[in-house]
Amino acid sequence: MQGDLVKWVSARGQGHDKGIVGRVMFGIFLDVTGRKQAEEGHELLAGEMSHRVKNLCSPSPRA
Repeated sequence: MQGDLVKWVSARGQGHDKGIVGRVMFGIFLDVTGRKQAEEGHELLAGEMSHRVKNLCSPSPRA
């Protein structure tokens, strides 16, 4: 994190955990922040749509 900024990272690699100190590991780190933000936006939108559909389908109270 940088201040209040949140970054999402995807990591893939190879190496051995046993005695890892002083060992070499190979891999890549990818910044997937944009993808995660889009996923969170889609989840929020799907939840809101579900809520609205339930409200439309529920019987309205009689006055």
